[in-house]
Amino acid sequence: MAVANDAPVAQRIERLPSKQRVGGSIPSGRATPLHKRQRSTLETQKRAHLPSLQFYYNSWATNRVVLELTLMFRKEWLESERYLDFSLQSAFARELGDLAATTASQGLGARENLARKDCLSIALMHKARVSFEAVQLLCKFLLVGDARAIIRTMCEAIINGAYISNATDEVADNYVDFPDYWRWIEYTELRASAPEMPYPFEESELEHLRTRYGVIKHRFGGFKRGEWCADNLFRRAAYLDSLVGDSSSLFRWLVNLIWRQASAYVHGAPQSIGVEGSGRDPRTLTQRTPEEAARTLHIAVSVMLVWFPCFGEYLNKGWEERCEELMERMGSSASVGHESAHIAAKATLGDS
Repeated sequence: MAVANDAPVAQRIERLPSKQRVGGSIPSGRATPLHKRQRSTLETQKRAHLPSLQFYYNSWATNRVVLELTLMFRKEWLESERYLDFSLQSAFARELGDLAATTASQGLGARENLARKDCLSIALMHKARVSFEAVQLLCKFLLVGDARAIIRTMCEAIINGAYISNATDEVADNYVDFPDYWRWIEYTELRASAPEMPYPFEESELEHLRTRYGVIKHRFGGFKRGEWCADNLFRRAAYLDSLVGDSSSLFRWLVNLIWRQASAYVHGAPQSIGVEGSGRDPRTLTQRTPEEAARTLHIAVSVMLVWFPCFGEYLNKGWEERCEELMERMGSSASVGHESAHIAAKATLGDS
């Protein structure tokens, strides 16, 4: 039966038993510093020569997506009328979203006995796809700032999903258990900073949280605050690039350009209201025009193009041809010659 939404995946994650923890018995007492206790996932897998099991990148899929992304961000395309055509960008986004929904549902229909890390990766795959739908809806109502904030969510879901599917079982276990660890920290910090405010927990829940925190805190104590694994987002992106190929920078491009720009809209930074050296009245800066909505959809489409080869293992066969046909009709390839575009792709995003 085809997977129609995220709920069955989430239920399967809860039902799956936790894998045996790497490293034998659980240490007691104070957590050992990270540099002594655990190397990054990237270094661990390189040392053990573990294969990349679910990563679907092959030379065709990677090169075709990299080529299209390079074309989409060239000056000739960004200055074209098609780039600012909201109706056209909206049509592209809708077709790409429909293709993602169809291939994901059909591809998962016959799968059974998935490992926990596969279930997590699939859940994040659907999260990124649903976020793409949310971006389209917000752009329809010209809510550009909120749409760009959700683009950051898309980037993180894609990177985390691909990372977990290629990491160890211990990383998947940490991802599942991290909320229990973090909830207790949130509670204690709320109690310390605002003791007069009500807490969102019953006494019985607090006891459970306290006990659970005591059991798992040693697994996260050595990580950077708020992180569920040894690698932060930038190192996770670098690790994925290492799987694609030594010269690839696709995921680091995703983080350092798209994710960082979208972060301004999450945090309410000056860029989110356009005050960058404009000297204009800030009350007039927030843009809600079809052109800005078209730009935002263009960015979201570029992120979604990475989604396909990233989760290709879980998609129905034939997505490559359908995705290529859509990319051809998007029109960015008409802006520059293919030969010069291939050269630009190598220089800008890396050639795998």
